[in-house]
Amino acid sequence: MSAWHGHGLAFAASGLYFLGFAFFKSAAAAMERLDGTHPLHLARSVLASGRWWSGVAFMAAGVACHLAALSRTGPETMTPALLAGLAVLLAVARGVFRERVTGLEWLAFALLLASGVCFAQATRSTWEPPPPAVLPAIAAASFVLPVGLFALGDRRPAGAHARRLSGIAYGICAGVLIGSGELALTLSVRHGLDWTLLTSTAYPYLFAAAVGVGVVQLQIALQRCRMVVLLFIATIVAKIYVLLAGTSPGDPSSWTSGAHLLAGTALLVAAFALVPRFERVPPRPVSRAARARAG
Repeated sequence: MSAWHGHGLAFAASGLYFLGFAFFKSAAAAMERLDGTHPLHLARSVLASGRWWSGVAFMAAGVACHLAALSRTGPETMTPALLAGLAVLLAVARGVFRERVTGLEWLAFALLLASGVCFAQATRSTWEPPPPAVLPAIAAASFVLPVGLFALGDRRPAGAHARRLSGIAYGICAGVLIGSGELALTLSVRHGLDWTLLTSTAYPYLFAAAVGVGVVQLQIALQRCRMVVLLFIATIVAKIYVLLAGTSPGDPSSWTSGAHLLAGTALLVAAFALVPRFERVPPRPVSRAARARAG
């Protein structure tokens, strides 16, 4: 029964996260253009927004549910419940922000979901937290690439002819960071939620740093990209990151579900290939005078 309670809490956590991001999206629309290369302006714009703080409250409630879920089950078994929360994202993105999803994107989303389920199946009985000696290397790698790619992305030229990004790169970068934070959350629960957690481990600090940077990246990206594409990709990447962090290629038993791993990787690559890198520019309406001249 506790496992089912854990799945319900995981679904609630996922839904609360997306409701929090809905407030972030709404707050971003009222802010001046955010830029990761101007951290002081970014901090002032974000911290002065009441709607942004409302989103933080939903996110904090999601973390509480996530912690409660992890105390009842492991990340490898609760991943499908977390992914089920993507239904909340789709409902909010389409119902509140009127974001359209093309047929090709629906197919990509289905492949992304299938990929996440395959990775969860592959690690269902073999997932183990990474050794403490390996964790610093994993954490460092999760910061270096996303922050570097995001800084380069922020330097893209803007202007009337700049093409709007769909959010693939931003989603991958933020997903890796949030996945690192979720891994730290899992390790915190396994260590024990007591005072020694703060004094003898780096897990809470890794969680705060990784999720903090990931949320800031998503806040910037929410000004430039559709919420549905950005967060769908970030969520899947985060869950796969956590699952792979607990899969050791040196342990033969961890590859007994190699077919699932191979299928999940193939589905992930296919899904990313289907999502266009740039948003489609709708054709401009032709004025009556222009039609008359053409005729």
